Amino acid sequence: MNKKIYSAVMERANGYCEVCNRYFGEKLQLHHIVSGTGKRQKYETLTSCIAVCIECHNEIHSNRKLDLALKKLVQEKYFRQGLNEKEVREKMGGRIY
Repeated sequence: MNKKIYSAVMERANGYCEVCNRYFGEKLQLHHIVSGTGKRQKYETLTSCIAVCIECHNEIHSNRKLDLALKKLVQEKYFRQGLNEKEVREKMGGRIY
C-alpha cells in the first residue's frame, strides 16, 4: 500500500465513510476499487481508492452491484479527467465497465 495515497484518501474522507457518510474517525479502512491479483498496487491512485467503514467494506466485497457501481464511478472520473478509452482501460486494470 502506498502510504502517500493512504494518507491522502484518509485526509479527503476526514473521518467519514465515503459510502455511507457516517463518521468513524480513525477506524476507516482503505478500499481499492480496482483490485485483483497484482492490480491493487499497480492501479492504486487517489481516484481508485476510498475510505470506508468496516460495514461498507464488507458490503462492497459481498455485493457485486455495489462493487460494479463504484468501478463505474471511478471510470467516469478518469474520463472527466480527460483520459481516452485506452488510458482509462489501463487504469481500470484492462477493462471498461
